[in-house]
Amino acid sequence: NTLKYSSLRLGALAGGADGLVEVDFLSKISRAAFEGKPIKIIGGMQKMERFDIRDAVNAIIRMLQVNPVNWKTIYNLSSGEVHNLKEITEKTVNIAAKYNGGQKSDIIIEEKEVDMNFGLDCSLFCKDMSWTPAYKIENTIESLMKYFVNESKSIQ
Repeated sequence: NTLKYSSLRLGALAGGADGLVEVDFLSKISRAAFEGKPIKIIGGMQKMERFDIRDAVNAIIRMLQVNPVNWKTIYNLSSGEVHNLKEITEKTVNIAAKYNGGQKSDIIIEEKEVDMNFGLDCSLFCKDMSWTPAYKIENTIESLMKYFVNESKSIQ
């Protein structure tokens, strides 16, 4: 009767930090854009979100500062921002150009209708924890680029 808990459903995490394993689409297209390689996407109108790892950490810390008696059983935790794949790819290519000497990857779009809409409503968590995400998708992409720059310096 004294143990309080909550289950957190996290959106797809992204961001450049030690321990990065490049398995999700954002880290893969960011790497390709950083290297100036062409990026092929299918469709492009799929809606998705990526949740910055720094926001995830800050949200969990914030939650631990709130009295558990007030926690709901389940929370969605995400950026609250949904973008389409084409938009994310274009942002990534433009941001990468600031870090790779101005190279802009070609974006190759295979025309195909793909019905996909991924995103979580985090409004309950934000309200109950008095928290809001601080990082936009552009900030997350920037963190990946800085990670790649630092990684390439350490290899040399």
